[in-house]
Amino acid sequence: MNDSEQSFVSSIAILVERLRNLSQQDLMTGWKMFLGAGSVDADPNAWELANLNPKGQIAWERGRREIWLAQQVVMPIDLYGYPVTSLSCRLAFTWWAELAQVFVDGELVQEGDLFDHSPRVLLMSAVVPGTAVDVRLRLISPGHDIGALMRSRLIFESVEPTNPEPGWLADELAVMVKQVASFDPAQLGEVAGIIDRIDYDLLKVDSRRFIEHILQLKQQIKAILGCGGDLPTPPDGHPSEEGMSAGILGCGEDLPTPPDGHPCLDAHNREVPSLSMHRSSEGILHTIQLLGHAHLDMAWLWEVAETWEAAERTFRSSLSLQQLFPDLTFCHSTPALYEWMEIHQPEIFAGICQQVRAGKWEIVGGMWIEPDLNVISGESIARQIIYGQAYNRSRFGAHTQVAWLPDTFGFCWQLPQLLQQGGIDYFVTQKFLWNDTTQFPHQLFWWEAPDGSRVMSLMSSAIGEGIDPLKMIDYACKWQTDTGINESLYLFGIGDHGGGPTRDMLELADRWSQSDVFPDLEFTTAIKYLDKLASRADSQLLPVWRDELYLEFHRGCFTTHADQKRSNRLSEDLLYQAELWSSIACIVSHQDYPADLKLQIETAWKQTLFNQFHDIIPGTAIEPVYITANEGWADVERAMTQIISNALGEICDRISLPTPPIEGAIPIVIFNALNWQRTEVVSLSLPPTEWGLEWWRVYDAAGRALEVVCSRQTQSSTGKILFLADLPSVGCELFWLVPYFMMGMDPIVDPKPRWKDLKILGSGDFIFKNRFVKVEIDFHTGDIASIWDEINQREVLTSIGANHLEAFQDEGQYWDAWNIDPKYAEKQLPPSQLKSIEWIEAGEIRQSVRVVRELAGCEFTQDYILDAHSPIVRIKTSVDWQAEHVLIKANFPLNLTADRSTAETACGAIDRTTTPETAAEKAKWELPMHRWVDLTDNSGEYGVSILNDSKYGFDAGTDYVRLTLLRSSKWPDPIADRGYHEFTYAIYPHSGTWQAAQTVRKGLELNSPLQVVRVEGEGERGRVGDEGTGRSLRTNHSFLDLHAENLVLMAFKPSEALDRSWVLRCYECHGVEGEIELSGELDLGIDRAINILEERLLDPVDTLVKPWQIKSFGVST
Repeated sequence: MNDSEQSFVSSIAILVERLRNLSQQDLMTGWKMFLGAGSVDADPNAWELANLNPKGQIAWERGRREIWLAQQVVMPIDLYGYPVTSLSCRLAFTWWAELAQVFVDGELVQEGDLFDHSPRVLLMSAVVPGTAVDVRLRLISPGHDIGALMRSRLIFESVEPTNPEPGWLADELAVMVKQVASFDPAQLGEVAGIIDRIDYDLLKVDSRRFIEHILQLKQQIKAILGCGGDLPTPPDGHPSEEGMSAGILGCGEDLPTPPDGHPCLDAHNREVPSLSMHRSSEGILHTIQLLGHAHLDMAWLWEVAETWEAAERTFRSSLSLQQLFPDLTFCHSTPALYEWMEIHQPEIFAGICQQVRAGKWEIVGGMWIEPDLNVISGESIARQIIYGQAYNRSRFGAHTQVAWLPDTFGFCWQLPQLLQQGGIDYFVTQKFLWNDTTQFPHQLFWWEAPDGSRVMSLMSSAIGEGIDPLKMIDYACKWQTDTGINESLYLFGIGDHGGGPTRDMLELADRWSQSDVFPDLEFTTAIKYLDKLASRADSQLLPVWRDELYLEFHRGCFTTHADQKRSNRLSEDLLYQAELWSSIACIVSHQDYPADLKLQIETAWKQTLFNQFHDIIPGTAIEPVYITANEGWADVERAMTQIISNALGEICDRISLPTPPIEGAIPIVIFNALNWQRTEVVSLSLPPTEWGLEWWRVYDAAGRALEVVCSRQTQSSTGKILFLADLPSVGCELFWLVPYFMMGMDPIVDPKPRWKDLKILGSGDFIFKNRFVKVEIDFHTGDIASIWDEINQREVLTSIGANHLEAFQDEGQYWDAWNIDPKYAEKQLPPSQLKSIEWIEAGEIRQSVRVVRELAGCEFTQDYILDAHSPIVRIKTSVDWQAEHVLIKANFPLNLTADRSTAETACGAIDRTTTPETAAEKAKWELPMHRWVDLTDNSGEYGVSILNDSKYGFDAGTDYVRLTLLRSSKWPDPIADRGYHEFTYAIYPHSGTWQAAQTVRKGLELNSPLQVVRVEGEGERGRVGDEGTGRSLRTNHSFLDLHAENLVLMAFKPSEALDRSWVLRCYECHGVEGEIELSGELDLGIDRAINILEERLLDPVDTLVKPWQIKSFGVST
């Protein structure tokens, strides 16, 4: 910036500040304070005068500490000569407090919190000089942070449009300058000359003439600045970057401690370009479309019960304001919340429905709640849409076309496809304003899923904002510069804890709509605005984003509150199996699907979907939220386990049992819920009452004896039978258990005792192997010292070894539960100490070594398990985790070089670089996954997959993968993750790519254990139903097979609309085409192609599934 430009900027800033001071008065130095519980009736004369900190704020201790502030505000005659008589007087606050109450003359007039933090409280509608107004504040600091009063400022406003107060003119001037892209020397000189001609002496003579004088000068300045060119960026130090942002709403106020990106900070306080918004003869050729909004977290720093109360207040307030301001449009998402309102507040719900019909209340979202979209499964996303859209259609007459997800912490790549199949064409978020490294490059773009599905996507303005003209201009300038579109959408209304628009916001909007220097303001709806954008001739030329939407922030949410992640993974599997097996049971029995059973499963799904809210499952809520969530998870587990048990029992009742191999043999049926044949070790626990038996045999349905190992750790402990079973796709097989005493002198019996007591203590070689791998455990550290691939004759690991548990200090982040310390790698804690190592099993079918290690003051017990049929080494882990602010990772250094990692995501997989070069790539230093992550060397000839049963975070380099196991944050839940954890992860070396190695299947097998049913008594096998219906089942059969190695069954369930019709949903998992060839005992046929809403598609049935495609079909028997 040259000298003349610097001089101009200084002149403008001085003028703006001087004009504001003529109608605004700072009150920060006049407060008296009392720390502790007080009363609005207390005498403040004995209170001490509050001191200001270096930021000019009144701050006090964290930990829900109470403070009272009192001030006697006497209405002045004038401010620096400008009379304020008859003007309205408001007191504008900004606080950082968990609870805030404002009392005026003893009456409670305003309440607020961390989110409703910047009200403008009316003290007098017409000032009478000399009038004293008693103002008191009761503030309670947050539990996690200091409290602060950052602003208290009197604002005197005129109600006469022709005679505005000086502060208003100051803001208009600031708005004007923000619209200018550049200046030329002639402009600078002219404007400087006008500023020099301001006659402040007129204030002493006639304030009205002074205002007229300023208005004339404003018009002259407007005419000059309005001639500027349409350039994309301002020069350094442009006034839009300078001190003119402290307007009537206090733009640019600093909070006491939170970092950039805090919701109470201006999300647009980053560099934004300015531009000339040229005016026609009628005005500026830019329109800001306004839409009222109130983001409402279903749980966060409050419990769910409080959310219902906040919603009631928010909705009642918005409906009332729509009566006073008929043009006001308001949008809200979350059918779960509307359902509660329908049941518990029918009057409010009826008002909402009326406004929906009038086009003033917009239903957005399309999902049951606003979920996390990093860790939940593809089927969970589908159900969010299915149940959300079903409610919207049944109650409000239509599906929403707008996915409204302003606060979710990142988005999986397959979301556009799922949205499209759910009738949703548009996607809206603002969360990438929170990025800590880069600025997201697009405001408006097409987001394309791996299969080619697209949704038009909008990065909206920040949520939780008021009507702040300078922020609105900043956003409009950035929008028009980035998109070339002269209509921007601006969301306003208090959010997070509800609130929505306020009367003051709407009155300010009305006043700014009359300003001749401000863009036109119109109320709109999201769908109207987005439809208009989509209808533009150039909409197809928008940039296309072909990737996940990764939030460069909140990376700890993949790991925090591991109990929620584990419960979610378990619930997703149980819900899948409950629908699958209950549907099959109905088909084989020729029965209608019971309505009460469908309702039970729907209730469980909705509980799961609710717990997937973006502040519950990420682990970022307060402790009581998780008490409630865990009750919900337990209800789901209990109900679905019972449904599965009933369904499997019904199926078993229809199996025709052959003659047992030995009289008295115990029949068991083993079920496989996955859509491929799997070979797996079956482990059956034996109750202690049967320990008088010395050994067992297992026979298959054909009477063939299987190899069996019976083992126990001690003579008095419960034992188990191990045998290898082949199970058909979505099917079952009968086996017989035969104890010793039933066998007599049968010649087929091997008389060798089969019990193995295998607890071997002490040091020595801890090496186990099968025909695939040889595994050596380091008896000094407990790490895996070596995995030798017997098939490929190569070492899998580097010399460092694997499963090296690493602990790091992880603290100092304001967003404690959300964020991992970016410098955690520099803060490694002392290594683990081996406490013991011992053999657990050493049989022909399974070998296992247990290591116990201490790390970060906690004891980790890990069983290394190798089964005879597989190269996969499982690591079953348990720990009583009590550390604070510690991060645990399991490191796997690998003997290969891979420039890309591949991780499972919802309904697919995603490649990411392990050699980051750009800032955005380097920002991805902690990544989300689902059941596996893989490194395959650059030749594609060899790779290693790391599988897991409940973990979601990892990082990877060219030759290592580190699985993130545990964190231990303290805010907002001071006991997050403390307690007992069980989880399993595994290392899977393989030839070729992860596709060739069927890593997807291996991950699912780890997460979907076989179901074993002991058939009690003789019963009536192969019976038909009470009316002679049903079918007799064979002892070994597949109910359902897709006959494609790259297709994964997502759901098999009853149709929502048609009786005795079923829905089959699957996805392609390898990035290549797959063909469905439906077969199985159920004799199903595909009737129709449908979307995830189960609406019939016009296209003919096509059984070809394209790469990464999700497909649903209606099927019947």
